[in-house]
Amino acid sequence: MNLKPLKKHLLSASVLIGSLVSYSATASQEAIKAYENQELANAKMLFNQSLDNNKNDSTALHYLAKIALNESELDEAEEYIEKAKELSPENARIHFDAARIMGAQAEDSSMFSAPGYAKNALKSFKRAAELEPETIDYRRGLMSFYLQAPGFLGGDEKLAMQEANAIEKLDPVKGFMALANVYQSTGASGLLEQHYSSVDGKLADNANVLFSRGLYYQTLEEYGKALADFRKIQTLERASEEDHTNYAALYQVGRSSVLSESNHKEGIDSLNQYIKTAPESDQLPSKAWAKYRLGILFKQTGDKKSAKTLYKEAQQETKDKQLLKSLKKSIKKL
Repeated sequence: MNLKPLKKHLLSASVLIGSLVSYSATASQEAIKAYENQELANAKMLFNQSLDNNKNDSTALHYLAKIALNESELDEAEEYIEKAKELSPENARIHFDAARIMGAQAEDSSMFSAPGYAKNALKSFKRAAELEPETIDYRRGLMSFYLQAPGFLGGDEKLAMQEANAIEKLDPVKGFMALANVYQSTGASGLLEQHYSSVDGKLADNANVLFSRGLYYQTLEEYGKALADFRKIQTLERASEEDHTNYAALYQVGRSSVLSESNHKEGIDSLNQYIKTAPESDQLPSKAWAKYRLGILFKQTGDKKSAKTLYKEAQQETKDKQLLKSLKKSIKKL
């Protein structure tokens, strides 16, 4: 049983919303701030201190569960999150993170235990969406579960479509993206093509919609259309300081040049700009990946020396096994 795609979704479904939740339990703001600043060792110590003072501190238990998940201590994460659920059964975010932890357990368990964990993940996703039906991230998490899981574990394309339609009523842009996800995941290529062809009005100036469509065109090898969308994103005003779509589009201009083996100057310029200006973010490809792509472009133009330099730099800057494997092969071919 391969639940890897399910795990990938369950682990990443809500990275962007953790800092938005407001808590009323007793864990200190200092501990929460340490967690949000990725100072996990300090946060762990502070949350454990909170538990020493109050063993029923559901907020501390919740955060310790998330830290344990980050550290791949899945049994520990499960123990913390189950206690947090018992203490705060109406907290939607706790149920949502419980689903993530159950999904990780499903992937890490034997074929006999995995179905139970996956079904518990679905139960937690449902409960989160029931408690806060207007929270799009919870509905999107439930939708993605329905799309990723096999039928005998609760996967259901019709229910996924119901969630996508509910998301569209809450937010047209996120609903557009959700519907595209359903069409793509279910192999409805005709509907997906119609969906992207229907982009108009405010959607036509939305960076996320354009980025999604650009990636779609990229998969069809329609690189001219993809580049048009990625270029347009560069002309749009960023929605917020946290909006990195413009940087992601810069990277994709370079990637499109690599895939099409053309448009080299723009591709090289875009990747150089990405390397110099893009912030470090889990939402963006690493600078090492950008240097790898840039190295390929230099190789395609005959500049093997520059390509090798970039490959070597990328090797020193990454621990990504997939990237390291690709770099090793590329260096051998020079």
